[in-house]
Amino acid sequence: MKPVKLTMSAFGPYAHKQVLDFTCLGNHTLFLICGPTGAGKSTILDAMCYALYGRTSGDVRTGENMRSSYAGLEEETFVEFDFALGGKYYRVHRSPAQLARRKRGPSDKPVEKAGKAVFSEIDDKGNVVRQIASKGVEQRVEELIGIGVEQFRQIILLPQGDFRRLLLADSTERQDIMQELFGTMRYGLIENRLREEVSQLKGQAEQAHSQVQTLLASRHAENREQLQLMMDEAGKKIKQLEEEQKKKERENEEFIRHYNEASRLAESFSRLEQAVKRAQELNKQEGEMAKKRADLKKIDAAIALNGDREALVTLYMNRKTKENDLARAEKEQKEARDGWENAEKQFEQLERERPQQQARINRLAALEALKPDVDSFISASQSYEKVSGQLTNLEKTLKERTDTQEEVEKTAVTARKVEHALTESFIRGQASFLAKGLQDGKPCPVCGSLHHPEPAISAENQVTREDVDKARTAAEQAEKTAGDGRKHLQEFKEKEYMPLRDKANKAKNLLEELGRKVDKTYRTPGVLNLEIGKLSKAITDFDNRSRTADTARQERKIQLEKQNTTVLEIRKNLESLSRDYQQGLQTFTEKVTAQGFQSLEEQKRYHDRIGEKDSLTQELESYGADRKMQAETENKEKTFIGGRSKPDMEQWNSRNRKITEEIKALASQKGTLEEQ
Repeated sequence: MKPVKLTMSAFGPYAHKQVLDFTCLGNHTLFLICGPTGAGKSTILDAMCYALYGRTSGDVRTGENMRSSYAGLEEETFVEFDFALGGKYYRVHRSPAQLARRKRGPSDKPVEKAGKAVFSEIDDKGNVVRQIASKGVEQRVEELIGIGVEQFRQIILLPQGDFRRLLLADSTERQDIMQELFGTMRYGLIENRLREEVSQLKGQAEQAHSQVQTLLASRHAENREQLQLMMDEAGKKIKQLEEEQKKKERENEEFIRHYNEASRLAESFSRLEQAVKRAQELNKQEGEMAKKRADLKKIDAAIALNGDREALVTLYMNRKTKENDLARAEKEQKEARDGWENAEKQFEQLERERPQQQARINRLAALEALKPDVDSFISASQSYEKVSGQLTNLEKTLKERTDTQEEVEKTAVTARKVEHALTESFIRGQASFLAKGLQDGKPCPVCGSLHHPEPAISAENQVTREDVDKARTAAEQAEKTAGDGRKHLQEFKEKEYMPLRDKANKAKNLLEELGRKVDKTYRTPGVLNLEIGKLSKAITDFDNRSRTADTARQERKIQLEKQNTTVLEIRKNLESLSRDYQQGLQTFTEKVTAQGFQSLEEQKRYHDRIGEKDSLTQELESYGADRKMQAETENKEKTFIGGRSKPDMEQWNSRNRKITEEIKALASQKGTLEEQ
């Protein structure tokens, strides 16, 4: 890559645009960038690196930090770098995010511009041939040049401070500096890692050799050859044990066949003994089963009488229900008589209060006549209170606005004083700015003198013209605000405060005039209406109670007569039901005796046990089936046993355990040898 032209605007120490044309060097490929500290030498390298990768050469400051502190808002910060590579020419234009002066709106409020980058191909005259990228410029540059920002810093740019250290350092320190400059520390880390792995492998090999010797010693072998001989001997022993194990397993198979036959015969003897024992138990239950058969027969007889019993129960329940109906009707008859007597007493008592009702009616008419004057007074009083409250709020608002206007007037005076003070400081600051450029022997740009005995001294916090302009704008705005406030305050007095004050005075005069017509008792809102309401309610309540009492005594009388008729009808029905029940009871008793029951109580006991019929039937059937099954089992097992004796299973089990243990012992010896 060969640099062609570098343009920097408001970048680093350069307040304005600076152009470095490398084509002026011709074929001189070696040149020196020199100057005093702070002149901007490293900034040239920063500008190249920033244009290509968006990062500075030392990565100490970002692109936003590289904006010149001497540049105004009208100056744009950007870097444009033209370079040649492989016979072609390229240009990267990059600008960071920055503040700029508004084109529209208040100039004292800058707008923030976003950063951008454009990568283009150009011809040898600097004309753009095509745009390569406006996004991902860093990746496209890295693809073209073949190196990233870190490699570019290490290969192309050598920071000046580190280069001086490299020249003056000894061999050890120079190695550290070279590692730091070219980022080779990772290769040292790899070397150390490999050295650690070699050490680990040596340790593992020594440990493995030690384990081999330990294992040989555990088998009492001096070397691997002796160990192999021991393995051959163990193999022969394993084959011998396998033959013995097979022989013992064949012997066990023959034994198992006889053992199973003995087990089946022993089980047959056991089942025979259980069947005989169970048959004896069932014989003992025969008496109980006979009683349950008799109970089941009585339950069936009770079931045969179930329809007649239900009919008798129905007659009984009907009679019982009618008795309850009679008791309830007689109770309701008494309640109806008591209710009629109470209603008569209440009606008579209300009739004695009739004169008081007429007095309430007369009082209500008198109060109704006062209502128009009272309503007018209350309405006027409410209007006056409303207007008076509004006037109080406006007086409070007037005071607050007056106080606020006084503060605004003070603020305007203070702002103008600040503007005058900053103007004077700015003028003094311009003198100190001119004094910086004065030199003995050269004329002063103000007075022309060649001697400058007492130049103006620069203040620490220099006031700028922008500060003066801001102060002037602030003072003008404060004075305008004060003027607007005076105008609005006067309009508030004329349009809102004064009209409402006049309205309040009129309302007060009207209230005083109406107050002479209305008694103080009824001046409070709602008092007259409350008294009228109470009287109206009392009159209405009396009328309602009187009508209700008259209606109630009539209804109670009708209800009493109706209830007397109901009681007579129920008594007649009850007498008929009692005769039917007595006749049904006599018929049912005769049928109970015919079924073999001694009494109605005995029939009822078995009737209550009808729910047990299924369980008794199942129990008796199960008992018979069990006796049959035990007899069949006894015959079957006797046939299977024949004349044979009962085998001794303890001896057979002992022999079985012994053979099993012998087979396990052979397998254990074989397994031990195989494991060794």
